[in-house]
Amino acid sequence: MWDHKLFLSQGLKLEELASASDLTRHQLSRVLNEIYGHGFAHYVNSYRVRAAKELILTRAELSLEGIGYEVGFRSKSSFFESFKKHTGQTPAQFRKQQKVPVTG
Repeated sequence: MWDHKLFLSQGLKLEELASASDLTRHQLSRVLNEIYGHGFAHYVNSYRVRAAKELILTRAELSLEGIGYEVGFRSKSSFFESFKKHTGQTPAQFRKQQKVPVTG
């Protein structure tokens, strides 16, 4: 998932990830739920949030909303909601805590 950056696709579907993983849709769903402990959306969003954190730290010229779109989220609200769910803080709080200067 990380090496091929599949999570960057805003329209990524379970079937596509299953195919890329040489699994059936059912097998992948079972692996995610039983081993990872979460469903497909949570799994994909965890990679998107990880990538967003990297961009926040390295691309200060990008807006937080722009970062959300860059990493595959379809809307500002879904990005902010998912980021907070995965990190316990908003993207702005994360940026401020890391002392990343805002440019542009």
